[in-house]
Amino acid sequence: MTIKEQIVELVAARTAKDPDSIFENSNFYDLGIDGDDATEILDAFAEHFEVDMSGFVARLYYGPEASWIPFIPGRRPKRELTIDLLVRAAEAHRWLDCV
Repeated sequence: MTIKEQIVELVAARTAKDPDSIFENSNFYDLGIDGDDATEILDAFAEHFEVDMSGFVARLYYGPEASWIPFIPGRRPKRELTIDLLVRAAEAHRWLDCV
């Protein structure tokens, strides 16, 4: 199984999404992944692929848990957290999109 396939499976398993609906350019915002869910997925990702996430700044990619802040339609994160970005980080074993 490729790194991309493993990441898609990880995301699908934690979101109940169909793996066939998750593509390289899929991003957390469009997949409805935010707050604690995003953090849990990234923690599992970092552990599984041994990725140093020290350069990762969560607030640039997703918001807080929805129950704390009301949803604001159309308000997208500053940066897109895509499957492709996770694949590149897994290959490098470190977060590549540093601020």
